[in-house]
Amino acid sequence: MASNDSTVADDEGQWPDWIELYNGGNETVNLSGWGISDDPERPYRWVFPSVEIGPSSYL
Repeated sequence: MASNDSTVADDEGQWPDWIELYNGGNETVNLSGWGISDDPERPYRWVFPSVEIGPSSYL
C-alpha cells in the first residue's frame, strides 16, 4: 500500500488520499455509478462520473 505523505501536500498542508485502479481484463470497464468510501455508513461517499478504464490500463 502506498503512503500518501510522500506526495504533494494540499493548500492546508494535508496529504489527500488517493487510489489507483487497474483494469487487468480484456474489455473496457465503465465506472459510471460505481462508488467508493472510507465510511461504512456512507458506502457511496464518492461516485465515479462516466469514466472508462481501457484493457490493461490504469486510472
